[in-house]
Amino acid sequence: MLEEQIDKFGHKKVVQVVMNSAASCVAAGKLLTGKYPNVVNSPCSAHCLDLLLEDIGKLHWVGAVIDQWKEVVKFITNHQQGCHDVMI
Repeated sequence: MLEEQIDKFGHKKVVQVVMNSAASCVAAGKLLTGKYPNVVNSPCSAHCLDLLLEDIGKLHWVGAVIDQWKEVVKFITNHQQGCHDVMI
C-alpha cells in the first residue's frame, strides 16, 4: 500500500514515511528504504513516547505516584460540585 502511494506521487517527491515502531512496520520500512533509498523511514514520535511512558509507568516508585494522583483526581471529581459558587 505504501509503495502504491509513493509510486502515485513519484518517489522523488516523497521525503519521509512515518509509522509506528511495530515489528511489521519496521520490516516494511526496511523494504521501502531498500526500494527507495531517498525515502527516510521514521518511527512515529507519539508512538515512541507512548511506549516510553508505559515502561516508565511500570517502575515501582512511578506507579506509587500515579496511584496517589488518581486519588487526588477522584477527590476533586467527587467534591467539585460545591466549588462552582467560590469566587476568586
